Amino acid sequence: MVGLVFTEAASRLLAFAFYLLAARVLSTKGYGEVQYTITLATLAFGVIQVLAIVLPRELGASRAAGSARVDQVLSTGLLLAMLAWAVTVAVAGMAAATGLTGAAQPAGLIAVISGLAVFQLYYSVARGLGRFKRAAFTYAGASAVQLAAFALAIVLVHPGATGALMIFSASSFVPVVLLEIRYPIFRHLRMRAPADLRNTMLRAGGVLLVAQLAYLVWYSADLIWVEGTLGASAVGLYGAAKTLSQLFVVLPAGINGVLMPRVAELRVARDPKHANKLVVGASVILLIASLVVAALIVVARVPLLDLLFGSRYGGAADALVGVTVAMVLFGVFMTLTQSAIGWGRPHLYSVTIAVAAMVEVAGLIVLPGRSIEFAAWVDAGSMAVATVVVAGWLLLRPFTVSAEGSPRDGRGRRRRNFPLQPEIPGGAFGER
Repeated sequence: MVGLVFTEAASRLLAFAFYLLAARVLSTKGYGEVQYTITLATLAFGVIQVLAIVLPRELGASRAAGSARVDQVLSTGLLLAMLAWAVTVAVAGMAAATGLTGAAQPAGLIAVISGLAVFQLYYSVARGLGRFKRAAFTYAGASAVQLAAFALAIVLVHPGATGALMIFSASSFVPVVLLEIRYPIFRHLRMRAPADLRNTMLRAGGVLLVAQLAYLVWYSADLIWVEGTLGASAVGLYGAAKTLSQLFVVLPAGINGVLMPRVAELRVARDPKHANKLVVGASVILLIASLVVAALIVVARVPLLDLLFGSRYGGAADALVGVTVAMVLFGVFMTLTQSAIGWGRPHLYSVTIAVAAMVEVAGLIVLPGRSIEFAAWVDAGSMAVATVVVAGWLLLRPFTVSAEGSPRDGRGRRRRNFPLQPEIPGGAFGER
């Protein structure tokens, strides 16, 4: 597991390097097209992403029942994924044909959706089967191929935005194909979807779908507004700021990888006092550490953007302040909501991320402003509202248990046991 964590960190770094290289090679308009297309693809990918969250849980639960049950889960998940992919690609294609996708490259949009589907599903299957070396190879291999192929293409053909998107997509297939040739897991499957498994996975996915889509709306609405209002070149500048702000996802992801299981353990041990104390302590430590890093980035934002992206991206300096504030708050938000999920209260995340999405969309529509700095501060404001709501909710209704040990909410009502703990995904920038 430790090796997988380090591999993921290295993979994120390689993916981050791809964006930096693309920003330097492409024009700001071309880079904006790449960022915007990947954003729309990630938004369209929401339904498949939910399946990628459900599948590892079902695989983990089926492993004790033997290989036959595991194969049934794999075949069911694969068939549902194929159906979801076909519908998603069809809708994306029609949207592109009617001009609804703006600056997004139609061919690139479909390619990125396909690449994300292959990568995320295979990576999830590997984790669900407990094959962490396979998962690590999938992530690291895709990121390494992506960076190497793009660097080679720069030397040979100097690719544009469409070429960059095709490389982004094709790199996801390479490690999957190599693994399936050498160590196959799908080759001998009987492609069928038993009704019990199909219904179980669809029900679980339905619970997560609203939260997943709300997150994607919150994360992408500002960039979509920038493209529609200011054009692709502005997206390139704003995308640079968003890419750099993804550094603030790394620390919360590491903390929550330990915190959420620990909160779940304390829930079983009927120890809400230590759970509440742990959540407060982790949130405060994370906030302080993030503020220190944020201060350094804000102070050095102009030379930092010049160093990483090139002198053309200095115009993103002021927007970087806003998105940095947004991601610092998002880290605290992640910690609070993931802790609540560990205690068996997943509704807290679903409600508050929906609040963030609605506030952001309303702010972009209603408030006056026509700049990337405006979009960044609306993004930060929406996350501030959501973070205040979740913090107040947990303050008024902290984790408690009944005398019998059943977890309760702040009003003393018993909480159901939620076996499925949804993950909060990372953004579309700086990682796969």
